[in-house]
Amino acid sequence: MDRRPVPRRRLHPRRRLQRDDRSHGFSGVEGGDMGYCRDVASRTGSGLAGTWPSSLPALAGAPIDHVMASQNWTPTGSVVLDDAGGSDHRALVVQLEPAG
Repeated sequence: MDRRPVPRRRLHPRRRLQRDDRSHGFSGVEGGDMGYCRDVASRTGSGLAGTWPSSLPALAGAPIDHVMASQNWTPTGSVVLDDAGGSDHRALVVQLEPAG
């Protein structure tokens, strides 16, 4: 996966998506939301599944990988994959539909 940040000027302000490894967590942020962006996994039932480290069962790991979406997107599903493919993180796969 390409982890390079996308320059803000290339993102349309109404279609913002953010994916990130929040190793420091969301301490003090209610429900995992940040500003106008919402945590997709916590809104679709996968918010407690651990994505790191993959050496532990998902229920024992920490959910530090997140996909955030503005309110212009409707979260419709998410899953944390069991097979990490050799990475120390499990993949978080989300499904979004344009809102409206």
